[in-house]
Amino acid sequence: MQMLLRFALLVGLAVAPALPAQAQDVSKYSSETMLKLIAIFDRDPLSERGDAARRVVMEFAEKSDTVLVTISEGAMPWVADESVPEATRLLLTAAYVAGNVKSQLERKVNANDTLAGWQQTFRTYEALKKHARGARVKPVEQLLEDEKAGKLKERAMAVDSEGKDSV
Repeated sequence: MQMLLRFALLVGLAVAPALPAQAQDVSKYSSETMLKLIAIFDRDPLSERGDAARRVVMEFAEKSDTVLVTISEGAMPWVADESVPEATRLLLTAAYVAGNVKSQLERKVNANDTLAGWQQTFRTYEALKKHARGARVKPVEQLLEDEKAGKLKERAMAVDSEGKDSV
């Protein structure tokens, strides 16, 4: 429950200024629109456009019935790591959510996809490391090690099978 509350706070911080005063219902955005926004975020997650896209994607994931994203420490271990700066946690969380949402929209399946979330997280993490030289996030590094060892898919399946708290 505490993890779900922490994620809700992160989502709230991530989407607060996402929309103009006369907000639109992003939960009704088309799959095509969301995939375009995810592509913008994927290309340059640290830009203003990437940030704006991130905010809409996070709100869509929270409010839409089209997708289901599992929230757990197993899925997003960087959220519980106090040594990771808040802005980095927000960015990596958005990457995980964006990858997960993209997979579900492309497959037209309302079911969590931790592996796709992690793959997007890895791309965003690489962009972060280029931008902030020397930036290292131990939980993401561990996931990358699992990928190199051929264990990532198995780990993702374990997370997907036990994920109870969802957005």
